[in-house]
Amino acid sequence: MRPSKWSFLSARGKGSKGYERIKPKNNPSLHQRGGKELQGRPQATQASRHRPICSYAATFSSSQPDSVLPEKPSRFSHEEWWSGLGEWHKHQGDSITCIADLAKAYPSEPLIIALSPEYLTAVYRDLYTARELLHNPNHLVIISSGSGKKGPLKNNFLPCDARMEHVVGVSRMALNGRIIQHVLTANSINEINAIDLERKYRTLLKDLPSANYPVREASTDEEVISFIRESLQNGLPASSGRLLRIYRDSGKACEQSRFRGLFLQTQESLTGIKQ
Repeated sequence: MRPSKWSFLSARGKGSKGYERIKPKNNPSLHQRGGKELQGRPQATQASRHRPICSYAATFSSSQPDSVLPEKPSRFSHEEWWSGLGEWHKHQGDSITCIADLAKAYPSEPLIIALSPEYLTAVYRDLYTARELLHNPNHLVIISSGSGKKGPLKNNFLPCDARMEHVVGVSRMALNGRIIQHVLTANSINEINAIDLERKYRTLLKDLPSANYPVREASTDEEVISFIRESLQNGLPASSGRLLRIYRDSGKACEQSRFRGLFLQTQESLTGIKQ
């Protein structure tokens, strides 16, 4: 992974795999500086440039088979899991094993992080250390819609919430990723700092209406499984995405990765084939 002129990480925390290249739009400074931006999970910082980055399905969603959380949460915390992952990569000989290592390697460059509340809990101490290693603490910009923007890093958070869907499009699961793309394509390299972006996006939010988000009724696992089983037995589309849309259209709520996990579990019980 070739170093870029500035570093960009996006972490959604649930269900995303691998990385995709973001193509800058209407921002010649990115082209001139030869920047390469990667969107994916924080494991981007934990991969050696000499080894390919592999997709993975680790998640903080407790209902998923790939959940990294223990059945008894008291056994270890999100932060301990992240720290342990970094230690494992150190044993593999990687030089960059955490976000702080990335800041140490490129202390003069902006470091922009987009991540879910779950991942924020896991990497908060790492982010704090990274900010201390940057020559300019304002070069750390954290994008985490839905997180409480408080604590010692409160001045490094970009003002953002669900209202940004009016700017970047409606997609609650991908909102942080879309916001970071907007930041990269709507601002010059010199504007990528916490102070300038805070001023700009706070003004932007002030003029936006509330997010139009449907109110749905919460569902238990049993209710979701019952719906999936009945749907599959009645010949409805056998894909979790299409069934989830039907389920939500009925006024019921279920998070996407949770629904997919229950879908695969139900499908396996009906067919006897492990997915």
